[in-house]
Amino acid sequence: MGIITRGDVLRLYARSDETIVAAVRDSLQAADGIVVEAVEQGVVRLAGTAESQAMASAVVRIAEAADGVVAADADRLEWSESPQLITRIP
Repeated sequence: MGIITRGDVLRLYARSDETIVAAVRDSLQAADGIVVEAVEQGVVRLAGTAESQAMASAVVRIAEAADGVVAADADRLEWSESPQLITRIP
């Protein structure tokens, strides 16, 4: 057991924006239609269209969970949730 210093805690957030971009893009490979536009000072800017609002929320959570990410900006993230048609047979 040892002592945790402030430097140990902050080291997690000392990643370069380029490293964060690569990590987030790698984490979001399966999310078709979602793009990491940029990372500035640890803030990830996401854009694109997700399949549903639930998928968009999951994408934001995944991005925020990456080491070095301070926040995720999802202002340009949309979803295309199509209502299911219900057909009644008389």
